[in-house]
Amino acid sequence: MEPNCIASDVISSLPQEIVEIILSFVPTKHAVRTSILSKKWRYSWTRIPKLVFVEKSMIKAKMRKVLDAIPQVLSMHQGSILEFSLNMYSDDGNVEVDFDKIITYLSRKNSVTKLTLKLVSFNMRIMLPLSLFSLHQLTDLYLTCCKLDHQPPVNGFGMLTSLSLIDVDSTEELILDIVSKSPLLKNFSMKIDDYDDSCQFSHASMCELFGYIPAIERLYLSVHLYEFESSLPKLLTPLVHLKYVRLHDKCYIRKSGLSFFVFLIRSSPNLEKLKLQMRCLDSYEDDTDIDALTLEEYSDIWWGHLKELEVFLTYYADDELPELEYLKLILARSPVLKELNILISDDEFEKGAETKVLGVISNFKRASDTVKITVLLYTADVVLTVDEIYKVALKSLGPNIPGQIFETLSTPKHGDASYETFLRESKGILGLLRKRAQIMTKGVSSDPIRYDM
Repeated sequence: MEPNCIASDVISSLPQEIVEIILSFVPTKHAVRTSILSKKWRYSWTRIPKLVFVEKSMIKAKMRKVLDAIPQVLSMHQGSILEFSLNMYSDDGNVEVDFDKIITYLSRKNSVTKLTLKLVSFNMRIMLPLSLFSLHQLTDLYLTCCKLDHQPPVNGFGMLTSLSLIDVDSTEELILDIVSKSPLLKNFSMKIDDYDDSCQFSHASMCELFGYIPAIERLYLSVHLYEFESSLPKLLTPLVHLKYVRLHDKCYIRKSGLSFFVFLIRSSPNLEKLKLQMRCLDSYEDDTDIDALTLEEYSDIWWGHLKELEVFLTYYADDELPELEYLKLILARSPVLKELNILISDDEFEKGAETKVLGVISNFKRASDTVKITVLLYTADVVLTVDEIYKVALKSLGPNIPGQIFETLSTPKHGDASYETFLRESKGILGLLRKRAQIMTKGVSSDPIRYDM
């Protein structure tokens, strides 16, 4: 059989299940285009369980065309849809999306377990329909730059294990209702704009929220708190499963941030990884509500399982760096801490700030003798995690791709199947080089050339 026939047979003989798996790894628009390959592939895309629509930096007219095509794609789909993802960015004005029609198609399938909706457009939030709450089988829900403005539904997402609400315009009442009806929630992320007056969380409502998520394992919060209390008790049911916490871009040195931080830590006895992106106090802000952080006052706090701490300092306007008092408390109360990574802004901090910060921290009392402290700079435009910074640095230490390939190769030895071919090709290459060298030296030297190869 000819080689080209073999290749053709391999493709045409792939089991349908394999074809569907292959198509599920590419954006849906590319999967649909495979229908022109052959009769067998014409409708293969209609049975893939994962639909992904990703378009970025599109002009409004082109995005409109793609959005209008989504209901048509859904109407032609014949199998179960387990995952649906819409991730789009428009830089050409507002774009209207008929989410009601999309959600209606998905609810008819009654099989979607993972839903991701992200449509970023300037000066707008896409309103999600009430029919969203008909997807009772969801286990993962990720919403970004959307709007939820409904009365709390009777039924929630009883099977939900992961919920992400990033820049979602909603109300405190609705968010609490959704969380309260998701008893299996393990991963929860919430970011609310400081200027969103319709959704303002107080300490009391935050305590109520935590009471609804006893099984939580990973938590990300970027919320400005209102109506704070100077001290808050532990939860009646501690978050014993909580292993990872990330608090983003809030001024924790204020009374509201400090009391919330202490409340959360006291409620998380088994925390293993903590990430804080601290918004340091600006010089123009009022400092009358700053609380001093002392070890004696929080003697009951103990991080018995904390192994990794990562701190982002994004602004700098105070030579005394009061934010580092948090690190003093954590270092003194974390006996098993292995890593403390501090990232400071290269744009906002003065030159040599990393040395200054490291010098201050070196004088702090440490409960762990093995903790490794690292201070790194990052730019405001490109924020990298510590792991990502290490990866970028290590790339320059190793060989390039051809070099890595060459390192994995070895010269065939006598008796190997490829030895004769290697010998023949080597002699041919060396003979060609010898001939070229002879031509180049004819007009330069009359002495014969020796080749000890």
